[in-house]
Amino acid sequence: NMDSEEQNQNALGLQEIINLVKTKYFEGRFEKALDILDNLPIDLGSIDKIGRSRILQQRAKILYKTDRFQEALTHYENAYSIIDEQWGEDDLYTIIAKIRVFHVKIELGQYKESKEGLERILSKLHNLGQANSIAAAKAMYNLGIILTKIAHYEKALDVFQQSIDIFEKEGDQYKIDLAHTYQKIGRASCRERV
Repeated sequence: NMDSEEQNQNALGLQEIINLVKTKYFEGRFEKALDILDNLPIDLGSIDKIGRSRILQQRAKILYKTDRFQEALTHYENAYSIIDEQWGEDDLYTIIAKIRVFHVKIELGQYKESKEGLERILSKLHNLGQANSIAAAKAMYNLGIILTKIAHYEKALDVFQQSIDIFEKEGDQYKIDLAHTYQKIGRASCRERV
């Protein structure tokens, strides 16, 4: 016996399903969001690669939020592989997907690999003329997290400030990123003083 939410779900297309998953995510109903992804009313074989990568990224985001970092990493890596194959490693969407992979690796304590990878991304963005892009701000934010975790607080503060400069320039849609960066600056600043 299906409830009305499940019946409605069966009539939805991919974008509507992703929107429903996002709604459950923002409501804090993570298990319900995962349940929707586990019981897709669409044959995965009928979804294009980018659609599959979007589903993988939604699942990874929920797993990350519920502290299932290893599972999240697997899904982000799979999504990254699809995106990289589709658009190539120099595409900003591909670069942001790779940054998400490193973000999870940071949670798993893989600081050295993540730091080196983020530094390569920042170098690539500089070479592509994208040193002030949102991708660069996200890479700097993650690099700042690593620098804080390895007690390089002054460097972390500098990198966080560079990230903030870009987020502020890009406008309102990045207020959450900006808030998170200010939060990390506060923590790094307090640790630096101790």
